[in-house]
Amino acid sequence: MSRPHSRIPEPLRKLARTAKEAGWTITRTGNGHLRWRHPDGATVITSSTPNGGKHATRNARGALKRAGLDDESKTGESV
Repeated sequence: MSRPHSRIPEPLRKLARTAKEAGWTITRTGNGHLRWRHPDGATVITSSTPNGGKHATRNARGALKRAGLDDESKTGESV
């Protein structure tokens, strides 16, 4: 059985919910990365498998914040 193509990794799910509620769209690139698109057009590409643990998640959160995502629901991690 294969994984669903649109599956968001566990460490990024809460961030994805916040982004979707703010009007962002999240899609997959041709090579499986996540493409986060701000309603104003800014785009951020992140890994779909944050194997770096906290660092990869923190880097994704920082990139999305710089692109305009207001993530007030942080889980104790600083950006």
